[in-house]
Amino acid sequence: SAMLYTQVVLEHACPLAEIPGIESPEFERPRDCKRGPQDASDSVCMEGFRYMARRGPEGEWEPILPDGMKELLLADADNDIL
Repeated sequence: SAMLYTQVVLEHACPLAEIPGIESPEFERPRDCKRGPQDASDSVCMEGFRYMARRGPEGEWEPILPDGMKELLLADADNDIL
């Protein structure tokens, strides 16, 4: 995200305040996802992060992520850190 913001600011001379973004985005696991009772999280909240955003097919704002990043975040949420 930082590199993307930097590119837009420098190459397009766009003020940072004018770039659309989402604060602390939350990514939900698809409802049709097969999961067992041991799976703890149905969503991941990236608290404290800001992602550049674009309009989705339904007109809602969605974060711009690299390919596979959303799936990686959701898969990693089930890992126990202790």
